[in-house]
Amino acid sequence: MGLNRAATYQNSKPAGGGNLRVITTSLAGSQSPIWVAEALNAWGKRGLNVDRQRVNADILTKCDFRAMWAFHRAQVKAAMTVGVSLHQVEIPYGEFTLRGDRVLRVDEKPRKEYPINAGIYVLDPTALEAIPADEYFDATDLIRALVMRGSVVAAYTIREYWLDVGRLDDFQKAERDVAEGLLE
Repeated sequence: MGLNRAATYQNSKPAGGGNLRVITTSLAGSQSPIWVAEALNAWGKRGLNVDRQRVNADILTKCDFRAMWAFHRAQVKAAMTVGVSLHQVEIPYGEFTLRGDRVLRVDEKPRKEYPINAGIYVLDPTALEAIPADEYFDATDLIRALVMRGSVVAAYTIREYWLDVGRLDDFQKAERDVAEGLLE
């Protein structure tokens, strides 16, 4: 989403029905929506010099946040730890490995797995130094900036349930998953 909104999805039925209750919060004193990195930078300017965790508002997860914090603290000089989910893609065709115009190998209908940004971050206060003032700068910009500086950006693999609900189909899947008890 990119906006400075934090959300908690609770597995309970709110008073008007439905399966998901979303609690949102925003940066105190903000008169207009601000971007994630701007919010983190503002927190740093307010003297909140402690590690902080940021979760995108369109995420539904059973991530073990305590384990992620412990992982972050165990990393030597990590400026940031990024939550990573493994996304699987099934290719419905045979995939060739080529060298020039020669076939070296064929894999029939392979399944590939890619580490993807899960939208969950733990940041050391030093990460805030990479955020420019007064310009759009999102979490992936921050990751790139830290890597370019030579800072340590650690990857924490989330093995628990994780779903980005930013698209209608995925939000409907989340509603089904909650109704089926997958988040209990």
